[in-house]
Amino acid sequence: MIFREKIEYAITGNVEYIINLLAKHNVAINRPIVKNDRCFVKISSNDREKVEKILKNYGKKFELIKVYGKGINIKKLAKKHLFWVGVIISTLAIFFYSQTIINVQIIGLKRIDESTVYQAVLSEIKPPIYVTKNLMNKIEKTVMNIDGISYVSAKKEGRTLKVNIVEELSKIDKLDTQNLISVKASEEGMITKIVVYGGTCLVKVGDKVSKGQELIAPYHLNADGDKKPTLAFGKIEAKITKEIQLTYSNEREYNERFLQEYDEQTRLVKEGLSKDEKYLGTHFFVKNVDKSIVCSIYYDIITRIA
Repeated sequence: MIFREKIEYAITGNVEYIINLLAKHNVAINRPIVKNDRCFVKISSNDREKVEKILKNYGKKFELIKVYGKGINIKKLAKKHLFWVGVIISTLAIFFYSQTIINVQIIGLKRIDESTVYQAVLSEIKPPIYVTKNLMNKIEKTVMNIDGISYVSAKKEGRTLKVNIVEELSKIDKLDTQNLISVKASEEGMITKIVVYGGTCLVKVGDKVSKGQELIAPYHLNADGDKKPTLAFGKIEAKITKEIQLTYSNEREYNERFLQEYDEQTRLVKEGLSKDEKYLGTHFFVKNVDKSIVCSIYYDIITRIA
């Protein structure tokens, strides 16, 4: 078979809520379209029973619009229409070649040599090549093995593979015991855990702090309230929010690409977490900017900020 059976529903309600609801239950949606107060979505027939149960449980009104056929049987087609089989195969070959990667672009490097990353990518692909999702995952894992990289996202745009990289922050090899300085927040967030080994903590769990804010001061207070200089160090964790923006030139492009790219970005964020970090959840906001559609995705994560 060439195509899988699809089912189209019209669901009444807020489109963002409906998309989040189905995504939460791991239901793949194909090209949601909004008309009036209803959201039209296409799903795999395998998810039919699951989707209808979810919508009923959440009190959502829905209507079965259409069941698409199971596709074309290649063997029967080949027996009856050999000429058209050749036309289809040629058309598919031209299409897949037009979708191949011919360029690689590395983005986000400041300290790491670009040629090192480029060679890592070329160890997995040799352009021109059709890049599948599994191959992109393999490229990301290979690049992640390079020292100094904390996050990698590979994305195909046109016939260019764009590899976005976030480098690790510079590591401190040893504590500076000569210059007593404060411990400051590396990121903005809400404090969730505090462990102080030296100095005086200036924040408490539940406090919202900004990047660069002083968290642990390099002194102790004695019984008289006087400050006695000492080394400030400890471990402070916070809930932070990472934002990723996706921009689409029009509504059609948004309907065709957003859900797949939303799932892909979420997967990459989860895979990019260290063993000490914890993923809490995500939400997104869609707005129109001029003629474009900008989707801001927000990921809540527990991480160490000091």
